Amino acid sequence: MTGQILGGASPVVAVKYQLVIMMAIWVMMSISIVVCLNLVVYRGFDASGKPKIRPQTNG
Repeated sequence: MTGQILGGASPVVAVKYQLVIMMAIWVMMSISIVVCLNLVVYRGFDASGKPKIRPQTNG
């Protein structure tokens, strides 16, 4: 936003670009979280909801 203002753009236009960039970051972050959680649930739990990972035993 500062670069656009220093480059001669209108502050209103700079704010609009900044809001679009912030929304794009938020959307991609949300998609990443959903994909990550789905992978964890798919790989970490069976159909009945029990964890697939067995605890380690010392021995």
